[in-house]
Amino acid sequence: MALLKKLLNNFAFHSPAILTEEEGKKHPKELEVLVSLGVLKQDTFPQERWCPSCESESVPIQIVSKERAYTLCTTDEGAGRDYFDPQTLTQWQFNTQKFLELTAKELKIKGDVNVLLFMRSEKR
Repeated sequence: MALLKKLLNNFAFHSPAILTEEEGKKHPKELEVLVSLGVLKQDTFPQERWCPSCESESVPIQIVSKERAYTLCTTDEGAGRDYFDPQTLTQWQFNTQKFLELTAKELKIKGDVNVLLFMRSEKR
């Protein structure tokens, strides 16, 4: 449950919530369950990643070449660019709709979960 709690906390501030490979390795069994349920889906062409400098925001990925990319922390001005090989980036996105469907089913709530998603997007 620690992994799911972290994802839900991240989702409150960042959509979509992103799970890094490092975080997934800390909770391998929970990661396996969430992936098998469809609550987490692997991001094959990530456009952003969790900032390795401040660890408190998702930042856009800037592609330099096939083997080189970087992100730039917007919180810590002195952090500079974090370079990495984009081919080695493994991360997952939180599937909000699947999570709500499973939650509604478990709580025996009938109705369309898309209404809840729409209400959330209207608040932003």
